Amino acid sequence: KSPICIVVVSVPFSVVCGQRSSAVTNITQPRSRIVGGSPAPLGSWPWLVNLQLDGGLMCGGVLVDSSWVATAAHYGPSADVVMEAKVPLLPQSTCKSALGKDLVTNTMLCAGYLSGGIDSCQGDSGGPLIYQDRISGRFQLHGITSWGDGCGEKGKPGVYTRVSAFSDWIQTEIQSKFQTTRNTSGKGSSQLKI
Repeated sequence: KSPICIVVVSVPFSVVCGQRSSAVTNITQPRSRIVGGSPAPLGSWPWLVNLQLDGGLMCGGVLVDSSWVATAAHYGPSADVVMEAKVPLLPQSTCKSALGKDLVTNTMLCAGYLSGGIDSCQGDSGGPLIYQDRISGRFQLHGITSWGDGCGEKGKPGVYTRVSAFSDWIQTEIQSKFQTTRNTSGKGSSQLKI
């Protein structure tokens, strides 16, 4: 089984892939999960989604196309507000040393500070690890929040699914479903920047 799920959604608003919106509203007193982060201004990450079942939040995810969401293959309790934090990517050798060489595979990557204090946590599963391309300025999906050993613990970085390890599969899934959708509806678009 793949550690990434992709689902079809309907997006009722227009966003430009990889570009942040200007935000004017900030939410205070959040029930947050990200350790050491700050509330993200409302609308500042327009490609974030929450997936619900019977009106209750299951998990977060990230748009990888106008109608497709990538998320973790597991769900849990979530926060009331989107939080954001900047964390460095860590070398794979550091990740394996910190968390166990048998636990961290090549389809995973680690991000965070070995000193602790800033990290994703339970309830953040499915959310994106993104980076801003230095040349284009656009944001790109690099990882999907997966697991960790505690939250913000010293010597224990967060673990993310390495999206590049699954990009061919994601593209194939979107294209195969897109072909079916386009053939039956006569319209549609499919772009993915991962």
